[in-house]
Amino acid sequence: MESKYYIKIFEQSPESIVVIDTSFAILAISDSFLKATDKVRENIKRLNIFDVFPDNPDDKTANGENIVRASFNLVIKNRTKDTLPAGRYDIQKSEGDGFERRYWQATSSPILDDNNKVKYIIHRTDDITEQVIAKKKIIKSEKRFEIAIEAVEGVLWTNDALGKMVGEQPGWASITGQSYEEYQGFGWVKAIHPDDA
Repeated sequence: MESKYYIKIFEQSPESIVVIDTSFAILAISDSFLKATDKVRENIKRLNIFDVFPDNPDDKTANGENIVRASFNLVIKNRTKDTLPAGRYDIQKSEGDGFERRYWQATSSPILDDNNKVKYIIHRTDDITEQVIAKKKIIKSEKRFEIAIEAVEGVLWTNDALGKMVGEQPGWASITGQSYEEYQGFGWVKAIHPDDA
């Protein structure tokens, strides 16, 4: 196969991949990576990856660059793959107007030369922003549900399919003042005001 086809295979890969050298200069970028990061190949090739993807200066807690740099250094030192935990790494908007919040899962793998030294690093990323946002919404919704349950916990009670109260019903007892013996079965009906029946 001609070498130009290897380049096409790499660039058209469905994987979001960037290849860098050991000084972190960008050498090759898949179309998927360009799409995920909203970049143009000709504008970022041969640039330092951290110049292209700096930390968000408006976020004083941003540490994505340090984490990824440490991963690259680990790959170079150990000559083995390093998988990063899911984390936030904001991406500069293409218009240059601020940063967009993003979450990523990434893996860095070494490409060794003939002397078994790291020559290149393949950095594969998955944009997991939608999943993280969805999970945060679920957690927030569950928290609201827990608060609602706690707020009404004292007024909840359960009946069986026939309408009989079975078992302890502390919520009912606290509202009506009926004892356990009084509200069992259909005894709870005696606590209902005739106008509410």
